[in-house]
Amino acid sequence: MTLSLLSLVLALGLAWWRPFAAQEKLWQGLKRVHLWLERSLNAGGKRHGLLAWVLVVGSAVVLAWLGHVLAGWLGRLFVLAWNVAVLYVLLGYFSLLQQHRQLASLMQMGDIKQSADQLAGQMKRNGAGWDENTVARLAIERLFLGAGQSLFGVALWFMLGSSFGPAGAVLYIFSWRAALDWHGEPENFRFALPAETIFRWLDGLSARMAAVSFAIVGDFEDALFCWRTQARSWGQLAQGIVLASAAGALGIKLGEPVPAGDTVEYRPEIGIHDPVGVEDMRSADALVWRALTLWLAVLMLLTLARWTT
Repeated sequence: MTLSLLSLVLALGLAWWRPFAAQEKLWQGLKRVHLWLERSLNAGGKRHGLLAWVLVVGSAVVLAWLGHVLAGWLGRLFVLAWNVAVLYVLLGYFSLLQQHRQLASLMQMGDIKQSADQLAGQMKRNGAGWDENTVARLAIERLFLGAGQSLFGVALWFMLGSSFGPAGAVLYIFSWRAALDWHGEPENFRFALPAETIFRWLDGLSARMAAVSFAIVGDFEDALFCWRTQARSWGQLAQGIVLASAAGALGIKLGEPVPAGDTVEYRPEIGIHDPVGVEDMRSADALVWRALTLWLAVLMLLTLARWTT
């Protein structure tokens, strides 16, 4: 527990100081592997998707575990280094946080057009017609969802699987990428179903832990109210839980329709009280930091309790 907590703290500090710059290239390379496996194995059955998942995710998990075993033979310092190195690569939240803060600075200067273009490019969407409220809403949603998966999801599954080194974090992130890359056309449904089902279970636990944390460090009653009444209206339940709890904790409105070129993307309303602006982007940033501080404090207390028993 002590070594795992130290690994997590060091990896968080390193990722905050200098986020891993090549993560997008890593995911693009992994996507090519996923698409090749889909072309090679997809014969229309769920078992073909499960085989592909085992080949790519299972292999990554086994490699992470074997690295942990080898590091254990060499000494605890090598175990620490292996944990930190793998977690550093997987903690994608801090790259997202840098983009969020740059966007908030642009918004603060009143450059809404450039802010909309920048966010649309990052999200690979059409940003025509986006105003300040739309940019702020989408940026805050992106930050919360990124925190739920690339920060709290990694941390939770690393700690839960700490006996196997970083294998738990690798399982979570590689399952996420597999579900994301194989989710597509209706005819692909059966092949993608195993990966999506596995990730839905993994993500459901981490999303609830993140939502509880947002509620504790924000407005608890409003966070629980939004979670209970609005989360299921979102397309993906885990995402709805994170967004509803965070929006309630801050007392802001997320979701709602978004212009998409010549059309409008209709989305349910999430949260309560006030429409968002640039200041809420900074409040969202602060909420995630408070929740992360809470997680680390709880882990430290558990470690101290273990020492004293």
